[in-house]
Amino acid sequence: MSKGTTDSAAGELDAIATLRELIKDIRIAMVTTAGDDGELHSRPMYAQQTEFDGDLWFATSKSSSLVRELRDHTKILATFSDPGDQRYVVVRGEGFVRHDQAKIEELWNPTMKAWFPGGPTDPDIALVRVDAQRAE
Repeated sequence: MSKGTTDSAAGELDAIATLRELIKDIRIAMVTTAGDDGELHSRPMYAQQTEFDGDLWFATSKSSSLVRELRDHTKILATFSDPGDQRYVVVRGEGFVRHDQAKIEELWNPTMKAWFPGGPTDPDIALVRVDAQRAE
């Protein structure tokens, strides 16, 4: 969701607000990246964002295939679906791995304990920030 002039900035804010409304209640996304072999790999991920502002956040293991794939190929796709309400959203962007303890603590919720039993200070936690560039 590109930055630009005042008119396009206002349009971008509208687009972010629309996307925020569409995905706000959908907690699981299928996140797709490309591996070194050129193959696409998808995995279900719990969306950590509390208020979508143009970035999506996911928590993962530092040793995950997602982290390895994003080192060389930052293109990423997050697909959200809510069949009951007929909401289907695809977000394309760039994915970046972050090791930011303050952000981990901000995004921490009890659901994450299933994957990171050490809590928000678990040494295995890495965050993936998706800079949304386009959504459909």
